[in-house]
Amino acid sequence: MRLEGLGTEIKDGLGGFSDEEDEEGQSDNETAVRNNGHREDTEVETVRDRGDEVEVKGRMPASLHDYIHDSAAKWLVRDSELSASDTSRAIRLLEHLSGIWVDFLCEPPGYPFLSDNAVHACRDRNCSRIFKKLWPIHVATYSGCFNPLDALQDIIRADWEARGICVPCAFACRKVWQEKRQAIWDEIGKKFGVVDE
Repeated sequence: MRLEGLGTEIKDGLGGFSDEEDEEGQSDNETAVRNNGHREDTEVETVRDRGDEVEVKGRMPASLHDYIHDSAAKWLVRDSELSASDTSRAIRLLEHLSGIWVDFLCEPPGYPFLSDNAVHACRDRNCSRIFKKLWPIHVATYSGCFNPLDALQDIIRADWEARGICVPCAFACRKVWQEKRQAIWDEIGKKFGVVDE
């Protein structure tokens, strides 16, 4: 299964693709039929995401295009059901992600740079103490146990400086959290056999 590069080829936010006609007046589906059902990779320029058009440059693999694009397909209920092994895999993934989020949520950041006296000499208290007060109030409200990647992104985007964290510490924390986010993403693929270790 080839997943790497998919995000860079198509970008985020796939909602559906337009069924625009080519210069000969045929849609992509008609072109595929004309080519004996074999579709070549398609140039992607416009993607509709929840009604908005988003400009995207790149190539979409033919198999993905057919899956998303075929609006005339009549899907059976059994076509959308997960197999027992896929259901088990999805449950294990959910449990794994929930565990990661709970571990992250339960303890405020205790990175050494947060309590570095040299950095915080001009302040009456260090950022470690501030985080201990802020963490349960601001981070515990994120419901990230089902999607820690998005919750971490929200935490990265939060205005920690406005809440009393100094600029160098906020920057360093964002870097650590971004690395954690990437590590979670990489671990998912390895843990579930989607990519080689």
